[in-house]
Amino acid sequence: GTITAEGLLNTMGRPKLSATEMLIRESLQNSWDAGRIKGVQPHFAIRIFTPTPEQMEAYGKFFSDRPTGETCPVRRGLDHFFSAKAPVLMEISDRGTVGLGGPTRADGDDAGDFANFLRNIGKPRDVEQGGGTYGFGKSSFYLMSGPQLLVVDTLTDFEGREQRRLLAHAAGESFNHEGRHYTGRHWWGVPSTEIPDFVDPALDDAAAELANALGFSSREAGATGTSLMLLDPRLEDLADLQNGPTECLSDELRRRIGFRLQEMLLWWCWPKLVRNDDGVAPMRITIDCFGMDFSPPDPDSVPQLFGFAEALRQVRKKRDEDSVRSIRPEKLSGHLFISERKLGALVPDQRWKRVLGEEALIPEAMSHVALLRPADLVVRYESGRVNEVYENEWTGVFRCSEEPEIEEAFALSEPPAHDDWEPSQRLTRTQKVIVNTALKRLRFEKQKRSGRNKPEPASSTEV
Repeated sequence: GTITAEGLLNTMGRPKLSATEMLIRESLQNSWDAGRIKGVQPHFAIRIFTPTPEQMEAYGKFFSDRPTGETCPVRRGLDHFFSAKAPVLMEISDRGTVGLGGPTRADGDDAGDFANFLRNIGKPRDVEQGGGTYGFGKSSFYLMSGPQLLVVDTLTDFEGREQRRLLAHAAGESFNHEGRHYTGRHWWGVPSTEIPDFVDPALDDAAAELANALGFSSREAGATGTSLMLLDPRLEDLADLQNGPTECLSDELRRRIGFRLQEMLLWWCWPKLVRNDDGVAPMRITIDCFGMDFSPPDPDSVPQLFGFAEALRQVRKKRDEDSVRSIRPEKLSGHLFISERKLGALVPDQRWKRVLGEEALIPEAMSHVALLRPADLVVRYESGRVNEVYENEWTGVFRCSEEPEIEEAFALSEPPAHDDWEPSQRLTRTQKVIVNTALKRLRFEKQKRSGRNKPEPASSTEV
C-alpha cells in the first residue's frame, strides 16, 4: 500500500468512543468476521501482561533495526518500551477462525486478508453482513500502541496447507530522504530474497519459534486464528495513571483495568454472548489482566442487560408486529422490540459502579435501545429517561433487516468508526428513507417510553 502512516491514523475521523472502546469493537468484529468455520465457536481473548526478561531480550533482537531520527514516533515509542522499568504487552487473539490468509504481498488483484490487514488500507469488506465496511478501523490498533506498532502471528490455510506467519508493522510519520518519499510505515520480519529492501513474514517453524520467544499465547495443533501483540498499550483511559502506564501499576490499578475492560466489552459486545436456541453463545470471550480472570458474565445474569438479551431473542424471530417499515418506497427497515419493568424490580449489578464510580458505562437504571446490524454488535444506544410517571425502566433492541439492500443502507450510513447511523450524501434516496424510517421510529419510542407524549409517527418518506 502507498497510503502514508498519517493517513492511516487519521482514517477514523473523530469517533465518539475512547481508544480502548474502538480497539475492543474493531478487534472483536474482525474476529467474528473471520469465524467462518462451520460448527466451531470462535474464541476471542484479551491478555495484558508483563513480559519476562527473556521475552524482552527476544523483542530487543527482533527490533534491533529501528527507524532513524529521534523525532520519529515509532522510534520514540520503541525507546520508551525498552527503557521502561515495567513494560507492558497486550495480546488480542482469536481461535476457531480462519486466520489471515491469501498471499503475503499486496501485488495481486486479490490480495487476501493478510495483505489487506498489513499492507493495504481501505479495502471494501468481503464478508457478507460483516461489521466492517472499508477496513479503516484497523487504525485503532496502532493508536492504542505507544510505538504505533503491531506484531501479528497467524495460522491459516494457504494453497491447501497450514501456514504460520509472523510480521510486525508500525505507522510512523512520512518523510523525504535523499530525494525519495517514504510513507512512514515500517515492517519487521525476514528480508525478501526476491525484492530489495522488502520484508516478508517469518513462516512456519521460524514463525512459531519467534512467536513463542515473544510471549504469544500457545496454540494447539491446527488451531487456526490470529494474535496481535500491542507494545506499550495506552492504558490511560482504563485507569488514572498519573505517572505513566508502566511505572505505577499497583494491584489496585491492575484490578481497575480489568474491570474497565470487562465492562467495555460487555456493554458493546453483549450480543455475542447471548445464547442461541441450542444454549451456545455465538462467541466465547475471555479476558486475562495480569493473571486475573475478568471474562465477561452471561448477559442474562446481569439485571441491566437481561432486557437486551430478551429483546434480541425476540427480534431474531422477525415477527410482523415488531417490524419497522417505510411507505414510499415500501421497505422493511428492521425489527424493534422494547420491554418495560418496574423500576427496582431487579437489583442492579453494581460490580463496575463500585470499582469505576461515575466512569462506569453500565447504568443502574435502564432507558436504552441498542442499535444493531445483523453482525450483532452494538452500533450505539438510543437513550432516554426512566418513566417517572409510571416508575418504569425500559430496554430494547432495533436490528436492521438482513436483506442485502437494507443492510447495505445501514452499513453505508456509518462513519469509519461504525459508532452511529448518519444518513449522508453518499446514500441514495431509497437508502436514506430506509435509515430515516428507523431513526424516526426510535426517536418516537424514546419520547414515549420516557413519559413524554408525542403524536404518532408517520412512516418515513423523507430523504
